[in-house]
Amino acid sequence: MRFFVLGNINAGKSHFSRILQKRLFDMGVVYKVLSIDEFRKKYAKGDRESESFAQDMFIKAVRKTHNAIVEMVGFGDLGEKMMRALRDYVIVVFYVNTSLEICLQRIESKINVYRKIPYIEGVERIHKSIKMLDGTFKAGELQKQWSALSLKIYELTNEICQKEVFWRGVPLLHYQALSDVIVSLKSKGYKKLVAFGGLGRGELSKYSDLDLILITRVPISQIARVIEKCIKPSYMDILGEKIIFNHCSCMIELVCVRAFSQYVKYYEGSKIKDIQRSILLGREEGRVLNEIKKSLKHFVPEAINVQSCMQKVRYYLVMLEKSQKERDEFRFFFFNNLILDNLMRILCLKEGVREYLYCPKKTNYIIEKYKIADLIYIIKNDKVKHLQKLLHFIERQCQKV
Repeated sequence: MRFFVLGNINAGKSHFSRILQKRLFDMGVVYKVLSIDEFRKKYAKGDRESESFAQDMFIKAVRKTHNAIVEMVGFGDLGEKMMRALRDYVIVVFYVNTSLEICLQRIESKINVYRKIPYIEGVERIHKSIKMLDGTFKAGELQKQWSALSLKIYELTNEICQKEVFWRGVPLLHYQALSDVIVSLKSKGYKKLVAFGGLGRGELSKYSDLDLILITRVPISQIARVIEKCIKPSYMDILGEKIIFNHCSCMIELVCVRAFSQYVKYYEGSKIKDIQRSILLGREEGRVLNEIKKSLKHFVPEAINVQSCMQKVRYYLVMLEKSQKERDEFRFFFFNNLILDNLMRILCLKEGVREYLYCPKKTNYIIEKYKIADLIYIIKNDKVKHLQKLLHFIERQCQKV
């Protein structure tokens, strides 16, 4: 993964980069820090031509290095060139937000460091540059310019990044796992990869799975061999159109389909607002974006049919009562679970969730609100009492939907 550390001059980008690099190293991953100022020292001479050459060499190094922590301000000629060069790459941005006053105060202690860096403007104009950049950051330009390119933008201060509460919300190993998958697939010529679920929404957490859609005509067995050879997962299996595997302590579901429309209902159900950001391979040409938009335009959601659900509930209740009379533990357990599945569909509708995927939003809220845990049958419990409790719940909660 390429982690970009952006912020004003003197914001503390290098300090944060060292913290990030150490955290990744402690997780077993080695990352290289690439700083534009180091490239200026090596290639620039204080004129525009050499500055442009230093920027080009910097960008070349960023493109070449898969595991990189990239330090730069994020705007100007370099920012524009970097964003153009990485249009078909996946990155994560850390924005170090430091007050104007602190950035200005730090100039005096770092003046000798600046004199070793051949800036075009010279050391004398650093005050002015910091003030100008502060206005740009406050205007929200970083989010506007970098959001389409990045999976996520994390905003932080030098104080916050010292606290564990911040790092608990940053799934570094998930990003590493994702990067390894992208690099492996890209190296074998795959060109269309899309994220859905929490990753697609930009809501990835340490508890998330990585949900990916690979659009290809290559047989799934061949793709699995690529994963096995390049990733070397600790666990891997093929389930229908999915390759399920574990990497970097993260569960990954790679759905392999010939056309995006075959899996559009799960993408649509993820409620993704920024389609471009969810495209991991195939951004630059625009074909994947057009395919997604076309599929979404013609997609008709599968709405919950409350009448059908209630018919199933009534039928399963008959079978549940029969199982109770026959003292059949497993069948009682089985039909009770089928009833709960349909009750959840009905309660979703009651709570305004009109579509039902295998795991719709608000289910945890519904489980808590309606005390669904009380309706789970534990084998060997009193089946008569459980049946009465279930009937009472259905009468109370489902008749007015």
